[in-house]
Amino acid sequence: MPLPFTAIYPASLLYTLSIFGAGFFLGCIRVPFIEPLIGARYAQLLEMPVMFLIIRRAASVSVTELHRHVLYKSTQGGKKQLDGLLPHPTIHFSAFLMGLLGLFQFLLLEVGFFLVVSYGKGEVDKGVSDWIGAMDPVIRVAFLGMLAMVPFLPVPEA
Repeated sequence: MPLPFTAIYPASLLYTLSIFGAGFFLGCIRVPFIEPLIGARYAQLLEMPVMFLIIRRAASVSVTELHRHVLYKSTQGGKKQLDGLLPHPTIHFSAFLMGLLGLFQFLLLEVGFFLVVSYGKGEVDKGVSDWIGAMDPVIRVAFLGMLAMVPFLPVPEA
């Protein structure tokens, strides 16, 4: 049985915003400084390993946040103490659900951002297929591969 949604959602939101924020920040560096030098495809491919490391770190922090919400309780002195260990299948499944929810939230943010930017440019007839279609074919495969890993990266430490 997974952990309650009230524990999983804040951790997944932290995971999502960490990934999206890092991608946005790296994009602000990549587009004006790196793309003119080596081109869009190679700049995005150069960014992928950095994003993987950031996603892995965000997953680790989010799982720690998930543990903090569940395993600790406040005491009278304001200190926190261990409230008991959860069985491994419970925490692993909850971490996977957190990653899956994070993936869906990230996709909503990514597509929403694309649609807002398209609307701002006057392109009101854009959709999700245009978001995927606007990507370079090599980048599309790499990006979708990275997205496929997002739910599986939040793994609790042993």
